[in-house]
Amino acid sequence: MPLASVSKSEWRWSGLWALVIMLITSLPYMYGLAASTPQQRFSGFILGVEDGNSYLAKMRMGGEGGWLSYLAYTPEPHPGAFVFTFHVLLGKIAGLLDLPAILVYHLARVIFGVGLLLTVYYFIAYFVEEVARRRFAFLLAALGGGLGWLIILMGLTPELGLPLDIYVPEGFIFLVLLNLPHLAVAESLLFLSIILVLQSWAEARWQPALSAGLTLLAMSAITPFYIAIHVAVLGSAWLVIFVVERSIRQSWNRLNKILLAVVVASPLLLYDAYLFTTDPIFKVFAAQNLILSPPIWHYLFAYGLLIIPALYGVLSFGPATQIVRNDRFLTLIIWCLIFPILVYIPFNLQRRLAVGVQVPLAVLATYGLFELGQKYITARRRRLAGAAALILFSLTNLFLLAGGLLAIRVRQPPVFQPGLQIEAMAWLADKTKGGEVVLATHATGNVLPVYASVRTFVGHGPETVYADQKLAQVDAFFGTAVNDTWRLDLLKHFEIDYVFFGPNEKAVGILILISYPISTKFTKMER
Repeated sequence: MPLASVSKSEWRWSGLWALVIMLITSLPYMYGLAASTPQQRFSGFILGVEDGNSYLAKMRMGGEGGWLSYLAYTPEPHPGAFVFTFHVLLGKIAGLLDLPAILVYHLARVIFGVGLLLTVYYFIAYFVEEVARRRFAFLLAALGGGLGWLIILMGLTPELGLPLDIYVPEGFIFLVLLNLPHLAVAESLLFLSIILVLQSWAEARWQPALSAGLTLLAMSAITPFYIAIHVAVLGSAWLVIFVVERSIRQSWNRLNKILLAVVVASPLLLYDAYLFTTDPIFKVFAAQNLILSPPIWHYLFAYGLLIIPALYGVLSFGPATQIVRNDRFLTLIIWCLIFPILVYIPFNLQRRLAVGVQVPLAVLATYGLFELGQKYITARRRRLAGAAALILFSLTNLFLLAGGLLAIRVRQPPVFQPGLQIEAMAWLADKTKGGEVVLATHATGNVLPVYASVRTFVGHGPETVYADQKLAQVDAFFGTAVNDTWRLDLLKHFEIDYVFFGPNEKAVGILILISYPISTKFTKMER
Protein backbone atom coordinates (compact mmCIF):
# COMPACT_ATOMS: atom_id res chain seq x y z
CA MET A 1 0.00 0.00 0.00
CA PRO A 2 1.25 3.57 -0.67
CA LEU A 3 2.76 5.54 2.18
CA ALA A 4 0.37 8.42 1.50
CA SER A 5 -2.46 8.83 -0.96
CA VAL A 6 -1.78 11.92 -3.07
CA SER A 7 -3.86 12.53 -6.18
CA LYS A 8 -2.50 13.80 -9.50
CA SER A 9 -4.25 17.13 -8.99
CA GLU A 10 -2.52 17.51 -5.63
CA TRP A 11 0.87 16.81 -7.20
CA ARG A 12 0.14 19.40 -9.89
CA TRP A 13 -0.92 21.94 -7.27
CA SER A 14 2.07 21.34 -5.00
CA GLY A 15 4.46 21.20 -7.97
CA LEU A 16 3.19 24.52 -9.28
CA TRP A 17 3.56 26.13 -5.88
CA ALA A 18 7.05 24.65 -5.53
CA LEU A 19 8.09 26.27 -8.81
CA VAL A 20 6.54 29.60 -7.83
CA ILE A 21 8.27 29.59 -4.44
CA MET A 22 11.64 28.72 -5.95
CA LEU A 23 11.17 31.51 -8.51
CA ILE A 24 10.53 33.93 -5.64
CA THR A 25 13.69 32.79 -3.85
CA SER A 26 15.65 33.23 -7.09
CA LEU A 27 14.63 36.85 -7.71
CA PRO A 28 17.42 38.39 -5.55
CA TYR A 29 20.04 36.30 -7.36
CA MET A 30 18.71 37.37 -10.75
CA TYR A 31 18.89 40.98 -9.59
CA GLY A 32 22.42 40.43 -8.29
CA LEU A 33 23.52 39.01 -11.62
CA ALA A 34 21.98 41.96 -13.46
CA ALA A 35 23.67 44.42 -11.08
CA SER A 36 27.10 42.80 -11.43
CA THR A 37 29.72 44.84 -13.31
CA PRO A 38 33.39 44.25 -14.18
CA GLN A 39 34.28 46.64 -11.35
CA GLN A 40 31.95 45.12 -8.73
CA ARG A 41 31.11 41.44 -9.18
CA PHE A 42 28.22 39.67 -7.51
CA SER A 43 29.36 36.87 -5.20
CA GLY A 44 26.26 34.79 -5.90
CA PHE A 45 25.05 34.94 -2.28
CA ILE A 46 22.90 37.32 -0.26
CA LEU A 47 22.96 35.44 3.07
CA GLY A 48 25.80 33.60 4.77
CA VAL A 49 28.30 34.76 2.16
CA GLU A 50 31.27 33.42 4.13
CA ASP A 51 29.77 29.93 4.24
CA GLY A 52 28.70 30.26 0.61
CA ASN A 53 32.28 30.91 -0.45
CA SER A 54 33.39 27.84 1.50
CA TYR A 55 30.85 25.74 -0.44
CA LEU A 56 32.25 27.02 -3.75
CA ALA A 57 35.78 26.27 -2.54
CA LYS A 58 34.73 22.68 -1.80
CA MET A 59 33.15 22.48 -5.25
CA ARG A 60 36.47 23.59 -6.72
CA MET A 61 38.18 20.72 -4.87
CA GLY A 62 35.67 18.28 -6.25
CA GLY A 63 36.08 19.56 -9.79
CA GLU A 64 39.87 19.31 -9.68
CA GLY A 65 40.49 16.29 -7.47
CA GLY A 66 39.09 13.07 -6.08
CA TRP A 67 36.42 12.47 -3.46
CA LEU A 68 38.53 13.42 -0.46
CA SER A 69 38.57 17.06 0.62
CA TYR A 70 40.58 19.14 3.07
CA LEU A 71 40.10 22.39 4.97
CA ALA A 72 41.01 25.14 2.50
CA TYR A 73 41.02 27.85 5.17
CA THR A 74 43.91 26.74 7.34
CA PRO A 75 47.63 26.47 6.50
CA GLU A 76 48.38 23.30 8.49
CA PRO A 77 49.02 20.33 6.16
CA HIS A 78 46.57 17.46 6.65
CA PRO A 79 45.29 14.52 4.60
CA GLY A 80 41.97 14.68 2.83
CA ALA A 81 38.85 13.06 4.26
CA PHE A 82 35.48 11.85 3.00
CA VAL A 83 33.59 14.95 4.11
CA PHE A 84 31.71 17.81 2.42
CA THR A 85 30.57 15.15 -0.05
CA PHE A 86 27.59 17.04 -1.43
CA HIS A 87 29.63 20.03 -2.57
CA VAL A 88 32.44 17.84 -3.86
CA LEU A 89 29.86 16.06 -6.03
CA LEU A 90 28.45 19.38 -7.27
CA GLY A 91 31.99 20.40 -8.20
CA LYS A 92 32.44 17.25 -10.24
CA ILE A 93 29.17 17.94 -12.05
CA ALA A 94 30.27 21.51 -12.75
CA GLY A 95 33.58 20.24 -14.14
CA LEU A 96 31.91 17.58 -16.24
CA LEU A 97 29.46 20.07 -17.76
CA ASP A 98 32.08 22.84 -17.96
CA LEU A 99 29.77 25.24 -16.12
CA PRO A 100 30.59 27.91 -13.52
CA ALA A 101 30.40 26.56 -9.98
CA ILE A 102 28.00 29.27 -8.83
CA LEU A 103 25.57 28.43 -11.66
CA VAL A 104 25.60 24.72 -10.78
CA TYR A 105 25.14 25.64 -7.10
CA HIS A 106 21.98 27.64 -7.82
CA LEU A 107 20.63 25.05 -10.24
CA ALA A 108 21.02 22.55 -7.41
CA ARG A 109 19.32 24.99 -5.04
CA VAL A 110 16.30 25.22 -7.33
CA ILE A 111 16.11 21.52 -8.18
CA PHE A 112 16.54 20.25 -4.64
CA GLY A 113 14.38 23.07 -3.32
CA VAL A 114 11.52 21.81 -5.48
CA GLY A 115 12.32 18.31 -4.24
CA LEU A 116 12.15 19.44 -0.62
CA LEU A 117 8.82 21.17 -1.13
CA LEU A 118 7.30 18.11 -2.79
CA THR A 119 8.66 15.95 0.03
CA VAL A 120 7.16 18.29 2.61
CA TYR A 121 3.77 18.01 0.90
CA TYR A 122 4.08 14.22 0.83
CA PHE A 123 5.11 14.18 4.50
CA ILE A 124 2.11 16.32 5.42
CA ALA A 125 -0.20 14.11 3.33
CA TYR A 126 0.95 11.11 5.35
CA PHE A 127 -0.47 12.71 8.49
CA VAL A 128 -3.40 14.72 7.10
CA GLU A 129 -6.29 13.31 5.05
CA GLU A 130 -8.24 16.44 4.09
CA VAL A 131 -6.78 18.09 0.98
CA ALA A 132 -7.60 21.65 2.10
CA ARG A 133 -5.70 21.11 5.35
CA ARG A 134 -2.79 19.53 3.50
CA ARG A 135 -2.49 22.56 1.26
CA PHE A 136 -2.71 25.08 4.07
CA ALA A 137 -0.15 23.21 6.19
CA PHE A 138 2.16 23.04 3.17
CA LEU A 139 2.02 26.78 2.54
CA LEU A 140 2.41 27.43 6.26
CA ALA A 141 5.57 25.31 6.37
CA ALA A 142 7.02 26.53 3.07
CA LEU A 143 6.41 30.25 3.51
CA GLY A 144 6.08 30.67 7.25
CA GLY A 145 8.46 32.33 9.66
CA GLY A 146 8.37 33.62 13.20
CA LEU A 147 8.06 36.99 14.86
CA GLY A 148 11.41 38.22 13.60
CA TRP A 149 9.67 40.86 11.51
CA LEU A 150 8.17 42.36 14.67
CA ILE A 151 11.55 42.52 16.41
CA ILE A 152 13.01 44.26 13.35
CA LEU A 153 10.15 46.74 13.00
CA MET A 154 10.37 47.67 16.68
CA GLY A 155 14.13 48.18 16.39
CA LEU A 156 14.83 45.65 19.16
CA THR A 157 17.66 43.72 17.50
CA PRO A 158 20.40 45.59 19.45
CA GLU A 159 18.81 44.50 22.73
CA LEU A 160 17.34 41.11 21.78
CA GLY A 161 19.75 39.98 19.08
CA LEU A 162 19.05 38.75 15.56
CA PRO A 163 15.79 36.74 15.35
CA LEU A 164 16.19 33.01 14.74
CA ASP A 165 13.96 33.08 11.68
CA ILE A 166 16.52 35.36 10.03
CA TYR A 167 19.58 33.12 10.36
CA VAL A 168 18.72 29.52 11.41
CA PRO A 169 17.98 27.60 8.19
CA GLU A 170 17.39 24.29 9.96
CA GLY A 171 14.46 25.87 11.76
CA PHE A 172 12.71 27.33 8.71
CA ILE A 173 12.10 25.77 5.31
CA PHE A 174 12.18 29.11 3.45
CA LEU A 175 15.74 29.83 4.60
CA VAL A 176 16.87 26.48 3.22
CA LEU A 177 15.15 27.18 -0.09
CA LEU A 178 16.78 30.59 -0.26
CA ASN A 179 20.35 29.48 0.20
CA LEU A 180 21.25 25.86 1.01
CA PRO A 181 20.69 22.99 -1.43
CA HIS A 182 22.57 20.47 0.72
CA LEU A 183 20.16 21.03 3.60
CA ALA A 184 17.24 20.71 1.19
CA VAL A 185 18.43 17.20 0.32
CA ALA A 186 19.19 16.27 3.93
CA GLU A 187 15.81 17.44 5.22
CA SER A 188 13.98 15.62 2.42
CA LEU A 189 15.72 12.40 3.38
CA LEU A 190 15.00 12.96 7.08
CA PHE A 191 11.27 13.39 6.45
CA LEU A 192 11.17 10.31 4.24
CA SER A 193 13.05 8.18 6.80
CA ILE A 194 10.49 8.96 9.49
CA ILE A 195 7.43 8.06 7.45
CA LEU A 196 9.17 4.88 6.20
CA VAL A 197 9.68 3.65 9.77
CA LEU A 198 6.12 4.59 10.70
CA GLN A 199 4.94 2.61 7.69
CA SER A 200 7.00 -0.38 8.80
CA TRP A 201 5.18 -0.17 12.14
CA ALA A 202 1.78 0.02 10.48
CA GLU A 203 2.44 -2.90 8.11
CA ALA A 204 4.65 -4.96 10.46
CA ARG A 205 7.18 -5.31 7.63
CA TRP A 206 10.96 -4.94 7.55
CA GLN A 207 11.31 -3.57 4.03
CA PRO A 208 10.20 0.02 4.79
CA ALA A 209 12.58 0.10 7.78
CA LEU A 210 15.43 -1.09 5.56
CA SER A 211 14.54 1.63 3.05
CA ALA A 212 14.58 4.12 5.92
CA GLY A 213 18.09 2.97 6.82
CA LEU A 214 19.33 3.47 3.26
CA THR A 215 17.68 6.90 3.23
CA LEU A 216 19.46 7.82 6.45
CA LEU A 217 22.74 6.51 5.04
CA ALA A 218 22.44 8.89 2.09
CA MET A 219 21.51 11.70 4.48
CA SER A 220 24.53 10.99 6.69
CA ALA A 221 26.82 11.78 3.75
CA ILE A 222 25.59 15.36 4.13
CA THR A 223 24.54 15.87 7.77
CA PRO A 224 25.14 12.71 9.82
CA PHE A 225 23.95 14.24 13.10
CA TYR A 226 20.41 14.53 11.69
CA ILE A 227 20.17 10.83 12.58
CA ALA A 228 19.79 12.05 16.17
CA ILE A 229 16.47 13.68 15.19
CA HIS A 230 15.23 10.46 13.60
CA VAL A 231 16.14 8.40 16.67
CA ALA A 232 14.86 10.95 19.20
CA VAL A 233 11.47 11.41 17.52
CA LEU A 234 10.71 7.76 16.79
CA GLY A 235 12.37 6.48 19.96
CA SER A 236 10.29 8.80 22.13
CA ALA A 237 7.10 7.85 20.28
CA TRP A 238 7.95 4.17 20.77
CA LEU A 239 8.51 4.72 24.50
CA VAL A 240 5.15 6.45 24.97
CA ILE A 241 3.35 3.69 23.08
CA PHE A 242 5.12 1.02 25.14
CA VAL A 243 4.21 2.68 28.44
CA VAL A 244 0.56 2.94 27.43
CA GLU A 245 0.05 -0.39 25.65
CA ARG A 246 2.48 -2.51 27.71
CA SER A 247 2.72 -5.03 24.88
CA ILE A 248 6.23 -6.46 24.92
CA ARG A 249 5.90 -8.18 21.56
CA GLN A 250 4.49 -5.17 19.71
CA SER A 251 6.98 -2.82 21.33
CA TRP A 252 9.92 -5.07 20.49
CA ASN A 253 8.82 -5.28 16.85
CA ARG A 254 8.61 -1.48 16.64
CA LEU A 255 11.97 -1.00 18.34
CA ASN A 256 13.63 -3.45 15.96
CA LYS A 257 12.53 -1.33 13.02
CA ILE A 258 14.20 1.76 14.50
CA LEU A 259 17.37 -0.19 15.27
CA LEU A 260 17.54 -1.66 11.78
CA ALA A 261 17.34 1.76 10.17
CA VAL A 262 20.06 3.15 12.45
CA VAL A 263 22.41 0.18 11.94
CA VAL A 264 22.14 0.47 8.15
CA ALA A 265 22.86 4.21 8.39
CA SER A 266 25.73 3.92 10.87
CA PRO A 267 28.89 3.49 8.70
CA LEU A 268 29.29 7.16 7.73
CA LEU A 269 28.19 8.29 11.18
CA LEU A 270 30.93 6.15 12.76
CA TYR A 271 33.46 7.39 10.20
CA ASP A 272 32.67 11.01 11.05
CA ALA A 273 32.84 10.30 14.78
CA TYR A 274 36.28 8.74 14.32
CA LEU A 275 37.56 11.52 12.05
CA PHE A 276 36.44 14.41 14.23
CA THR A 277 37.76 12.87 17.44
CA THR A 278 41.13 11.54 16.25
CA ASP A 279 42.44 13.68 13.39
CA PRO A 280 44.22 16.69 14.97
CA ILE A 281 43.04 19.21 12.35
CA PHE A 282 39.45 18.05 11.96
CA LYS A 283 39.21 17.68 15.73
CA VAL A 284 39.98 21.38 16.20
CA PHE A 285 37.53 22.24 13.42
CA ALA A 286 34.78 20.29 15.21
CA ALA A 287 35.59 21.99 18.52
CA GLN A 288 35.48 25.44 16.92
CA ASN A 289 32.26 24.74 15.06
CA LEU A 290 30.01 26.03 17.83
CA ILE A 291 26.37 26.65 16.91
CA LEU A 292 24.80 26.93 20.33
CA SER A 293 21.21 27.78 21.18
CA PRO A 294 20.28 31.23 22.47
CA PRO A 295 17.96 31.65 25.50
CA ILE A 296 14.63 29.84 25.22
CA TRP A 297 12.61 32.99 24.58
CA HIS A 298 14.32 33.27 21.20
CA TYR A 299 12.59 30.04 20.22
CA LEU A 300 9.30 31.36 21.58
CA PHE A 301 9.61 34.39 19.31
CA ALA A 302 10.52 32.07 16.42
CA TYR A 303 7.68 29.57 16.85
CA GLY A 304 5.13 31.36 19.03
CA LEU A 305 2.82 32.03 16.10
CA LEU A 306 2.65 28.28 15.47
CA ILE A 307 2.70 27.00 19.05
CA ILE A 308 -0.60 28.58 20.15
CA PRO A 309 -2.80 27.17 17.35
CA ALA A 310 -0.83 23.90 17.51
CA LEU A 311 -1.80 23.47 21.17
CA TYR A 312 -5.43 24.08 20.27
CA GLY A 313 -5.10 21.55 17.44
CA VAL A 314 -3.81 18.88 19.82
CA LEU A 315 -6.57 19.56 22.35
CA SER A 316 -9.23 19.43 19.65
CA PHE A 317 -7.99 16.11 18.25
CA GLY A 318 -9.45 14.08 21.09
CA PRO A 319 -8.54 12.46 24.44
CA ALA A 320 -5.00 11.38 25.20
CA THR A 321 -5.83 7.69 24.75
CA GLN A 322 -7.03 8.38 21.21
CA ILE A 323 -3.84 10.28 20.39
CA VAL A 324 -1.59 7.50 21.69
CA ARG A 325 -3.39 4.93 19.53
CA ASN A 326 -2.68 7.06 16.46
CA ASP A 327 1.04 6.49 15.76
CA ARG A 328 1.16 9.20 13.13
CA PHE A 329 -0.43 12.02 15.11
CA LEU A 330 1.51 11.00 18.23
CA THR A 331 4.79 11.27 16.30
CA LEU A 332 4.06 14.87 15.33
CA ILE A 333 3.28 15.79 18.94
CA ILE A 334 6.38 14.01 20.24
CA TRP A 335 8.60 15.83 17.74
CA CYS A 336 7.30 19.17 18.99
CA LEU A 337 7.59 18.18 22.66
CA ILE A 338 11.18 16.92 22.52
CA PHE A 339 12.36 19.82 20.37
CA PRO A 340 13.12 22.10 23.40
CA ILE A 341 15.24 19.30 24.85
CA LEU A 342 17.14 18.60 21.65
CA VAL A 343 18.25 22.21 21.12
CA TYR A 344 19.80 22.37 24.60
CA ILE A 345 21.55 19.00 24.89
CA PRO A 346 25.35 19.28 25.42
CA PHE A 347 26.35 19.29 21.75
CA ASN A 348 28.36 21.74 19.66
CA LEU A 349 25.61 22.06 17.03
CA GLN A 350 22.63 22.57 19.33
CA ARG A 351 20.81 25.07 17.17
CA ARG A 352 20.97 22.81 14.13
CA LEU A 353 18.85 20.20 15.93
CA ALA A 354 15.86 22.47 15.26
CA VAL A 355 15.83 20.87 11.82
CA GLY A 356 12.41 19.97 10.51
CA VAL A 357 10.34 20.91 13.56
CA GLN A 358 8.55 23.66 11.65
CA VAL A 359 6.69 21.04 9.60
CA PRO A 360 5.01 19.05 12.44
CA LEU A 361 4.26 22.38 14.12
CA ALA A 362 2.63 23.60 10.90
CA VAL A 363 0.51 20.45 10.69
CA LEU A 364 -0.69 20.76 14.29
CA ALA A 365 -1.24 24.51 13.90
CA THR A 366 -3.33 23.83 10.80
CA TYR A 367 -5.57 21.53 12.82
CA GLY A 368 -5.98 24.28 15.41
CA LEU A 369 -6.62 27.08 12.92
CA PHE A 370 -9.17 25.03 10.99
CA GLU A 371 -11.01 24.12 14.19
CA LEU A 372 -11.04 27.76 15.27
CA GLY A 373 -12.19 28.85 11.83
CA GLN A 374 -15.07 26.41 11.81
CA LYS A 375 -16.18 27.62 15.23
CA TYR A 376 -15.80 31.37 14.92
CA ILE A 377 -15.55 32.35 11.22
CA THR A 378 -18.28 32.09 8.64
CA ALA A 379 -17.69 29.81 5.66
CA ARG A 380 -17.60 32.80 3.28
CA ARG A 381 -14.77 34.47 5.20
CA ARG A 382 -12.58 31.45 5.93
CA ARG A 383 -10.63 31.68 2.69
CA LEU A 384 -9.86 35.36 3.35
CA ALA A 385 -8.90 34.59 6.96
CA GLY A 386 -6.59 31.79 5.77
CA ALA A 387 -4.86 34.10 3.31
CA ALA A 388 -4.44 36.75 6.02
CA ALA A 389 -2.94 34.16 8.37
CA LEU A 390 -0.43 33.02 5.73
CA ILE A 391 0.63 36.61 5.09
CA LEU A 392 1.09 37.19 8.82
CA PHE A 393 3.23 34.07 9.13
CA SER A 394 5.32 35.05 6.08
CA LEU A 395 6.28 38.61 6.99
CA THR A 396 9.80 37.74 8.16
CA ASN A 397 10.56 36.10 4.82
CA LEU A 398 9.40 39.24 3.02
CA PHE A 399 11.90 41.16 5.15
CA LEU A 400 14.59 38.66 4.16
CA LEU A 401 13.92 39.14 0.47
CA ALA A 402 13.83 42.93 0.86
CA GLY A 403 17.11 42.83 2.80
CA GLY A 404 18.72 40.75 0.07
CA LEU A 405 17.62 43.18 -2.62
CA LEU A 406 18.96 46.10 -0.57
CA ALA A 407 22.31 44.35 -0.06
CA ILE A 408 22.59 43.95 -3.83
CA ARG A 409 21.64 47.54 -4.49
CA VAL A 410 24.46 48.96 -2.33
CA ARG A 411 27.04 46.61 -3.96
CA GLN A 412 29.26 46.28 -0.91
CA PRO A 413 31.47 43.39 0.24
CA PRO A 414 31.01 40.56 0.90
CA VAL A 415 27.93 40.36 -1.34
CA PHE A 416 29.97 42.07 -4.07
CA GLN A 417 33.72 41.80 -4.62
CA PRO A 418 36.07 44.20 -6.45
CA GLY A 419 36.68 43.04 -9.99
CA LEU A 420 40.40 43.81 -9.77
CA GLN A 421 40.73 41.59 -6.72
CA ILE A 422 39.08 38.68 -8.52
CA GLU A 423 41.39 39.22 -11.50
CA ALA A 424 44.38 39.01 -9.16
CA MET A 425 43.02 35.78 -7.71
CA ALA A 426 42.55 34.38 -11.22
CA TRP A 427 46.18 35.30 -11.97
CA LEU A 428 47.23 33.46 -8.83
CA ALA A 429 45.24 30.41 -9.93
CA ASP A 430 47.35 30.25 -13.11
CA LYS A 431 50.58 30.43 -11.09
CA THR A 432 49.78 27.71 -8.56
CA LYS A 433 49.64 23.93 -8.86
CA GLY A 434 47.25 23.41 -5.96
CA GLY A 435 47.54 23.41 -2.20
CA GLU A 436 49.88 26.42 -1.84
CA VAL A 437 49.39 28.55 1.26
CA VAL A 438 48.47 32.22 0.88
CA LEU A 439 48.61 34.84 3.62
CA ALA A 440 45.85 37.45 3.47
CA THR A 441 43.28 39.03 5.73
CA HIS A 442 40.19 37.08 6.74
CA ALA A 443 37.96 38.84 4.19
CA THR A 444 40.33 38.12 1.30
CA GLY A 445 41.18 34.65 2.55
CA ASN A 446 37.52 33.67 2.54
CA VAL A 447 37.22 34.44 -1.18
CA LEU A 448 40.60 33.18 -2.45
CA PRO A 449 39.86 29.39 -2.53
CA VAL A 450 36.79 30.10 -4.70
CA TYR A 451 39.04 31.32 -7.53
CA ALA A 452 42.33 29.50 -6.89
CA SER A 453 43.18 26.02 -5.60
CA VAL A 454 45.07 27.34 -2.61
CA ARG A 455 44.88 27.16 1.16
CA THR A 456 44.59 30.43 3.03
CA PHE A 457 46.13 31.34 6.35
CA VAL A 458 42.75 32.49 7.66
CA GLY A 459 39.34 32.82 6.04
CA HIS A 460 36.56 30.92 7.81
CA GLY A 461 35.73 30.84 11.51
CA PRO A 462 35.43 27.09 12.20
CA GLU A 463 37.54 25.93 9.24
CA THR A 464 40.60 27.98 10.22
CA VAL A 465 42.42 26.09 12.95
CA TYR A 466 42.90 28.40 15.96
CA ALA A 467 41.24 31.20 14.05
CA ASP A 468 41.43 33.84 16.79
CA GLN A 469 45.19 33.46 17.08
CA LYS A 470 45.66 33.63 13.32
CA LEU A 471 43.48 36.73 13.01
CA ALA A 472 45.76 38.51 15.47
CA GLN A 473 48.84 37.33 13.56
CA VAL A 474 47.44 38.62 10.26
CA ASP A 475 46.70 42.02 11.76
CA ALA A 476 50.25 42.16 13.11
CA PHE A 477 51.79 41.05 9.82
CA PHE A 478 50.08 43.74 7.75
CA GLY A 479 50.38 46.35 10.49
CA THR A 480 53.33 48.32 11.81
CA ALA A 481 53.68 46.85 15.31
CA VAL A 482 56.12 44.07 14.32
CA ASN A 483 59.40 43.97 12.42
CA ASP A 484 60.45 42.03 9.34
CA THR A 485 62.16 39.35 11.38
CA TRP A 486 58.85 38.49 13.04
CA ARG A 487 57.14 38.46 9.64
CA LEU A 488 59.76 36.15 8.14
CA ASP A 489 59.47 33.77 11.09
CA LEU A 490 55.71 33.60 10.56
CA LEU A 491 56.15 32.87 6.83
CA LYS A 492 58.66 30.12 7.52
CA HIS A 493 56.74 28.55 10.40
CA PHE A 494 53.57 28.08 8.35
CA GLU A 495 55.41 27.47 5.05
CA ILE A 496 53.54 30.30 3.36
CA ASP A 497 54.04 30.47 -0.40
CA TYR A 498 52.30 33.73 -1.28
CA VAL A 499 51.32 36.99 0.36
CA PHE A 500 48.24 38.66 -1.12
CA PHE A 501 48.22 42.43 -0.74
CA GLY A 502 44.97 44.06 -1.82
CA PRO A 503 42.43 46.59 -0.48
CA ASN A 504 41.63 44.58 2.65
CA GLU A 505 45.28 44.16 3.53
CA LYS A 506 46.08 47.79 2.78
CA ALA A 507 43.30 48.83 5.15
CA VAL A 508 45.09 47.07 8.03
CA GLY A 509 48.38 48.90 7.59
CA ILE A 510 51.38 49.43 5.31
CA LEU A 511 53.44 46.37 4.45
CA ILE A 512 57.11 47.01 3.66
CA LEU A 513 58.38 44.30 1.31
CA ILE A 514 61.90 45.56 0.65
CA SER A 515 63.78 43.29 3.08
CA TYR A 516 62.16 39.97 2.03
CA PRO A 517 64.34 37.38 0.30
CA ILE A 518 63.85 36.94 -3.39
CA SER A 519 62.51 33.40 -2.93
CA THR A 520 59.37 34.70 -1.22
CA LYS A 521 56.51 35.20 -3.66
CA PHE A 522 53.95 38.00 -3.56
CA THR A 523 50.69 38.78 -5.26
CA LYS A 524 50.04 42.49 -5.16
CA MET A 525 46.74 43.95 -6.27
CA GLU A 526 46.05 47.61 -5.76
CA ARG A 527 45.23 50.65 -7.77
